[in-house]
Amino acid sequence: MHDDGMPILVEQFHPDAWAQLTRTFPCVSAQRRAPEVHPGEPLEFLLLDHLGWTSQVGRWGLRPAGPASALSALQAPVEILGAHRTFRDLLASGRCVIPLAAYWDAPTGTPDLPVRALVGPREPAPLYAAGVYQQEWTPRGLQFACAVVTRPAGPGLAGMFARMPALLREEDLTVWMTAAPRDARVLARDGQRRRGGPHRVERARHGCRHARFRRAVTVRGR
Repeated sequence: MHDDGMPILVEQFHPDAWAQLTRTFPCVSAQRRAPEVHPGEPLEFLLLDHLGWTSQVGRWGLRPAGPASALSALQAPVEILGAHRTFRDLLASGRCVIPLAAYWDAPTGTPDLPVRALVGPREPAPLYAAGVYQQEWTPRGLQFACAVVTRPAGPGLAGMFARMPALLREEDLTVWMTAAPRDARVLARDGQRRRGGPHRVERARHGCRHARFRRAVTVRGR
């Protein structure tokens, strides 16, 4: 994911993907979702405690400790999860899972004309990104915020993007939430990469949401 291109998360699930997501996680909100989530907007994420999975909604974008831009807090790069002051603490006690239908991102090496690419699964299924979250007291009460853990783009995407969300297989979600911090970071670094990750990429001028501007490209995974 590319900060300069202002990544956008897609929450509008295919009916089959939505059925799979809600069957696995009944706690997910059944309320109508915004089709896309932009930086600073509310984003639903999953938490796990001794009672099971629950869902929470928080702002997409952490307030990092120390010198960092507001935009950089959209992502938690896996390479510095154990070193950055904010991310180190959240890796230990603030992990979450962020369900996605797909995501818009800016390909590397694109011309000055703003171009986005829509990256998602080849077949209708939810994507699960590793995330971290924080809580903060505000005049409006307790508020939540989250960030997507990212890693270098995996096979099939490395030639188009610099980074991607740290996608996890469904069977690895509990491990991500409960493992020791070092093991969780390794899982986020490798994760779904073993299966090649998302396979379908669609390009659109200006990040347009209208299908008539899109050119579909199939990316072969490993």
